[in-house]
Amino acid sequence: MANIEIRQETPTAFYIKVHDTDNVAIIVNDNGLKAGTRFPDGLELIEHIPQGHKVALAGHSG
Repeated sequence: MANIEIRQETPTAFYIKVHDTDNVAIIVNDNGLKAGTRFPDGLELIEHIPQGHKVALAGHSG
């Protein structure tokens, strides 16, 4: 039987926003999200965000 390994190099960001106008979200991915993960709107995480923690949905200015 073949040993098959499935990896997703860039995980899909699963998050909760309470309201459409919120600029923060709660990460719900198991083990959080690693730096470099891109959100659907193009934002990219600059550091690891643990599961259950909030993340700003606004660009980093510096």
